[in-house]
Parts: sequence; structure tokens; C-alpha cells
Amino acid sequence: MIKGFPPDHILLAFFGSEPRLLDPAVPRLYNQLTFVADRDGERVTGTIEPGEGQITVEWERYGEEIVGISVTKLRTLDVVTEEGASCLVAAREASSVQLRLWLDPHPRLYAAAV
Repeated sequence: MIKGFPPDHILLAFFGSEPRLLDPAVPRLYNQLTFVADRDGERVTGTIEPGEGQITVEWERYGEEIVGISVTKLRTLDVVTEEGASCLVAAREASSVQLRLWLDPHPRLYAAAV
């Protein structure tokens, strides 16, 4: 389970959309939340499973997949301000691997050991 998880309004502001829930009867922390962000022909889909400690990011440009990445065993998920824009930061348990996703002014994705 993700130990640090942002409040709903922070994720809504970051993605600019309401999440689609796998099961609306299940609390968000134990559900699957899918957010979609469309930016000038690019679509980023973020699927978060807080209870499983997992995030999957799919990025398409004009309908063609650019990248798809899944990170498991997440310790924390947070939204921070970096380089003057909001950035989603996913960090793994017991490692220094982080996934960073920016949506504005255009999508950028960075995964590395820090």
C-alpha cells in the first residue's frame, strides 16, 4: 500500500479530470483510479492503485503510443512544484527509484535512481 497518498483535490488539480473508478462502491485507497489528461494532441493516462502500491502511465501522441510504464511497490506518491510546474512523484519502497511526471506546459516523464 502507498503510505503517502495525496488528497483527492491535489490529484484532480494535477490531472485536470475526475478519476474513473474501477468500483465506485470501494473507497479510493482500495480502488483503481484512472485519470486522463489531454494536452494538444497528447493523452496521458495515469492509473493508480493505492492499495496495491502501483502506478501505470501511458502516453500517446495523436493516438500513437509514445511510452507505457508501470511502477510497483510504491512507498509514496506526491504532487510537488518543480521547475515552476506541478510534478507527480512516485517513489519505490527500499530503493531510490523515482518516477516523475509533468503535464504542463507539455507532458514529460522521467524515471531514474536518485
